[in-house]
Amino acid sequence: MKPYFYPFYILLAVVMIPALWLNFNHIPLPQEKKDESISEPKTVKVYYKETGEVKDCSLDEYLYGVLPAEMPPSFNDEALKAQAVAARTYVINRMKNGDKSAHNGGDICTDSTHCQAYIKDSEATERFGAEWEKTYRAKIKNAVDSTKGEIITYENEPITAVFHSTAGGYTENSEDVWSGYLPYLRSVKSEGDELSPSFSSVCEVPVDGFKDVLRGLNPAVNFDTNPLIGNALYNQSGSIKSIILGGCSFKGTDIRSAFQLKSANFSVSEKDNKIIFNVKGNGHGVGMSQYGANYKAAQGATYKDIINTYYKDVSLTKAY
Repeated sequence: MKPYFYPFYILLAVVMIPALWLNFNHIPLPQEKKDESISEPKTVKVYYKETGEVKDCSLDEYLYGVLPAEMPPSFNDEALKAQAVAARTYVINRMKNGDKSAHNGGDICTDSTHCQAYIKDSEATERFGAEWEKTYRAKIKNAVDSTKGEIITYENEPITAVFHSTAGGYTENSEDVWSGYLPYLRSVKSEGDELSPSFSSVCEVPVDGFKDVLRGLNPAVNFDTNPLIGNALYNQSGSIKSIILGGCSFKGTDIRSAFQLKSANFSVSEKDNKIIFNVKGNGHGVGMSQYGANYKAAQGATYKDIINTYYKDVSLTKAY
């Protein structure tokens, strides 16, 4: 064999021997790759509803204020990490697809009824007292920093990573609450929700007040010739899809909103001239149940396990 072939075999040995060593010693190669179609947001433009200002903020710094406002910092570390990834994904989705005019030119706002809740460090100190300084601040920072850059994607796009406080035992399909079908927001069993202090609630309304509210929703209701409470149709989760009241059909979500119920997973009855709503769950019910996430974490689930439970057929992607 001529000498000029020797460099080829030397090069082959340099490449193959380390690869074989990795294989025989069962050291896994990295599985996650950065999705080049998703660029790192250097800053996020936050519209602070309280002051009317729009300010540039580091994304992770922003998340430090979102997590303690959205999830109790006393929760398990893995639940907090799942919340951090969901919150980060929500922001990046809004930055890519949101309507900036809704936030005075910002990407996202601090109005919890529109985007995500947010509190300043000083407000967290006031809300959580000594525990914030002692442990909670560090837990929040760890949840954000240890998942740095991770987002949830479906077909290489950041998902609408919605979440809520407490499911009623099952989460909701997206189209049962809002108008759109999203394949990753499917109804799933959510264990541990019953441990939430807001799992069950009762709302009582005088019959006359109940009738007045329904007339406001639909003037065609007729309580003279129709039963006050009729039959109901249910979603896969067990929540009310629609219900007949005063001879007219109402969406469960509309009744929830009209009577300020904690969820649309309710039963309704009449007693002692009152209408009684018995409600399960707290929130819209779509996506991740926070109390369900905390329960799963307490049982040993990782944040990745939690994410894959509540968001179907998704991937975790390093956006930066």
